[in-house]
Amino acid sequence: MLVVLTGFTTRFFPLTSSLNSITMKLLISLLFVLCAVGAAAQQTTTLSKATYSFKYPSDWFLEPGADAKTFTVKAPADSGLIDNFVENLNMVINDVTGYDAKQYAGFSKGYLPQKIKQFTVLEDKKGNFAGKDSWYMVFKGIQFGKKLQWKQYYIMKGSKVHILTFTCEASRYRQYIKTVDAMMASYVVK
Repeated sequence: MLVVLTGFTTRFFPLTSSLNSITMKLLISLLFVLCAVGAAAQQTTTLSKATYSFKYPSDWFLEPGADAKTFTVKAPADSGLIDNFVENLNMVINDVTGYDAKQYAGFSKGYLPQKIKQFTVLEDKKGNFAGKDSWYMVFKGIQFGKKLQWKQYYIMKGSKVHILTFTCEASRYRQYIKTVDAMMASYVVK
């Protein structure tokens, strides 16, 4: 017997022959494939400004005020849970002179412990960002009384650094990082 839960009702389907069993197995397989294809084909929205373009999932929220030097997109609330922190990705462009990406990351490593308690660097590596001088760090710590984890990318163009920062609860980092990596990979410096 196959039990199917649909909405608020439960339906029972007797499997009386091997043909019905094979048919049901095929239907279940098709259902799994359709769910996987739907998840893989996530819709995106493009934000394009004079200095950059960027794609993010359509279910994420773009904060008002995005301009040529800054933006913030926020993840939807975690379903079924009390969501006390809104995961987000933001970008800011700063003027810098005399720094390459690695030096700027080093500057950040010196500055961030002043703002983040128990600051710990988990990754500190040269980035691969469309031929641009880039560096990234993954770090964790406590801020606003919460255990958080960040991924921060520094991308140089001339005397400007584009800083992409993903912030989330440390316990949810793995849940979000594939989506965030895809968003960061879509970022284009103009």
